[in-house]
Amino acid sequence: MGLKAALSGFVVFLLSVQVVQGQDGWAVTYTPTEICASRGSTVDMRCTYKYPSRMNYHYIIIERTFWFARQDGNGPVDLKTDPQYSGRVDVQCGDNDCTLRITDLRESDSAEYKFRFITNQPGGRYSGLPGVTLSVTDPDLQVQVRTYSYSTWAELTCHSSCRLPARPSFVWYKNGEKIETQTSSSYSEHFGYADSYSCAVAGHEDSPSPPVCVRGQSCNKVTYAHRRICAFKGSSVDISCTYNSYETIRSKYWFSPGRSPLQYSDRVQVLDEGVRGQSCNKVTYAHRRICAFKGSSVDISCTYNSYESIRSTFWFSPGRSLQWQSPSQVDSQHRVQVLDEGGGRSTLRINVQVQESKQRQIQEQNSGQPQG
Repeated sequence: MGLKAALSGFVVFLLSVQVVQGQDGWAVTYTPTEICASRGSTVDMRCTYKYPSRMNYHYIIIERTFWFARQDGNGPVDLKTDPQYSGRVDVQCGDNDCTLRITDLRESDSAEYKFRFITNQPGGRYSGLPGVTLSVTDPDLQVQVRTYSYSTWAELTCHSSCRLPARPSFVWYKNGEKIETQTSSSYSEHFGYADSYSCAVAGHEDSPSPPVCVRGQSCNKVTYAHRRICAFKGSSVDISCTYNSYETIRSKYWFSPGRSPLQYSDRVQVLDEGVRGQSCNKVTYAHRRICAFKGSSVDISCTYNSYESIRSTFWFSPGRSLQWQSPSQVDSQHRVQVLDEGGGRSTLRINVQVQESKQRQIQEQNSGQPQG
């Protein structure tokens, strides 16, 4: 199997600027330097390295090379011998280059990975710093909607901001009910105005995307504040959601599939905070906080609704006196693009500024030294 991981058409946040550490002929170059990937996926980390031909008047010979993510009392631990990576690590090295592949990624794999080579000379050891920063998360999915005027036909795309498992299958839900599993990230059908849709990666059904309406925001949907909650044994926990219906809501209740209500006798309380319709003026952001790698691109998404007809929409930055209108307006100076997806959804995309990346590359070069 080739070392090039399949990206399956999804956006992957990789900082591809090469970082070179070293001096006096010693150097390691990592590509990429930062990776965002989903649980269960596969990543490749590649480096090239160089060293002087002689040291202390003796020819230098490479005796050992390896990747590591942690150290113990004896120094860096070779990933190939680290029990927590057993059966999941493959290293392929050529002439002054070495590629690390980690499969079946876990959240515990989030770390900084570095390459080390050891020569035949005393003190002739070198590790490139900094290494490759890997962030492993649940699939961060969003359903993107494309509709056609005067038609009930819609094309839905399950989009991820991080690398997904190779050749993933996608599970589609309509009004919270599973309707189809397929290998394509796109799904098309005639929609009803009451219907909502969401998607998940097969094997990660506990991390589906938020449900979206194809047109407007008045479809049937339930959006949970958290898909996972960790709580101490014996403690109390709040499980919250917002809900909406295309028609009048007659009753509502919480339930746990496969569990009898008697298991929760005298331990459950439902607090209804009084949702009265969903046709008010509101903007709901997909994420209140976003952590992004320096030099990467980022999407800031929201859904919106109005009690009256919407005449115009735009994004703005308070205190900066900047406004960006849709659809698909690009501001080259500020590297901003607005993507109006229809159905009350909009995304502000802030792109990489190439010139700044080049300047950072120059500043980061030649800052390391051989390590003993």
